[in-house]
Amino acid sequence: MKLFIIGGKANSGKNELAKLIKEYYDLKNKKSIITEYSKYVKLYTHEMFNINYSDPKPRKILQDLGEVSRKLVNPQIFIDRMIEDITIFKEYYDNIIISDARLIPEITLMKSKYKNCYTIHLLSNRENDLSEKEKQHITEIEFDKFNDFDYELINDDLNNLKKDIYKILDDIESSEEK
Repeated sequence: MKLFIIGGKANSGKNELAKLIKEYYDLKNKKSIITEYSKYVKLYTHEMFNINYSDPKPRKILQDLGEVSRKLVNPQIFIDRMIEDITIFKEYYDNIIISDARLIPEITLMKSKYKNCYTIHLLSNRENDLSEKEKQHITEIEFDKFNDFDYELINDDLNNLKKDIYKILDDIESSEEK
């Protein structure tokens, strides 16, 4: 099983990149699943506030509920739940793609736990609709000075992004064959 974790700011194209990784492996007849650390926060907000997800996301509510969950339950609540999910997913999938890393432990703990874990920092100059306060939230600035990603990509054009990630995936596949 390979685990891919994509980190980046809001609207950087993390979901697009996850879909490209899945597409690459679909072409090789490998089964892949895209998942998110934030799926539990989104579920909570749906159940608690009847919020359904469409653009724009209720970022402040998501950020606040994530903080409360980490504070009241466990700083690693979403990482621990993802590890449980991976335990199940790996029985059915060749590749697991986490499309929304925002915090350093979401990278470092997974890299220490899983041998074939590949981390990608996605950068972009795209504008987003976040308020100045939301842009300064830990989930938006945590990776600004973090340099322990395996790969860094710039999302300036979807065709370039596809070419860049396919090259990385070709390299990963080549190195694992040896």
